Amino acid sequence: MGKLKQGIFAGLFGGVALVTHVAAEQLTVTVTGPQGAGQPDMVVFAEPLDQPVPDSQVTEPLLIAQQGKAFVPYISVIQRDAPVRFVNQDGITHHIYSISDNNRFSFRIAAGKSQQIIAGAGERDGLAAVAMGCNIHDWMSGYMLVLDTPYYAKTDGQGQVILTVADAGRYRVNIWHPQLQTPDHRMRQELSVTGDMNLSLQLADPLAALPEQAGEDDFEFLEDY
Repeated sequence: MGKLKQGIFAGLFGGVALVTHVAAEQLTVTVTGPQGAGQPDMVVFAEPLDQPVPDSQVTEPLLIAQQGKAFVPYISVIQRDAPVRFVNQDGITHHIYSISDNNRFSFRIAAGKSQQIIAGAGERDGLAAVAMGCNIHDWMSGYMLVLDTPYYAKTDGQGQVILTVADAGRYRVNIWHPQLQTPDHRMRQELSVTGDMNLSLQLADPLAALPEQAGEDDFEFLEDY
């Protein structure tokens, strides 16, 4: 670990207070809500601006379960051209689909079965927020964020992630969540990384409410589908 450098950046970006403290090797991001508590499940990713984006190194599929007639997790994140496996852990059939731009797909998964796709199918768009649903259980909703960059993670229960970037240089750091009440549901900040860097962000507004992941009694006749 290098020596702590003197430097603090404070500002207001997209309704979010941003403070950065320069340290020495890794990029540590802490996201808090309006009351100061850690904000979990926020996607944080860094895009290199001085060098090419590294190709995907992901070989093991990202797993997205259908469990309790819901997507688990609600938010997934993966680098473009990496494998994604949908695993039906319910005792019923699901018909998974997305109509999101170039990331469209549609397939049925019987109980206990799985289906694999390749995220992004070779497109290079920087970011694709893929909204997913089920044609049979239409209350089900989830998101898969497809990125070019390999530098990404979701915040833990304390609202923190640690990203390790390969090279020093300029990066665009992004925070994303489908319920984030900012343009494009994200925030962006360009930073020069010369060593470790800690960023603390506090949301000015709470996240919008998550959609209810439950069906009506009228749909119970589909249980055996």
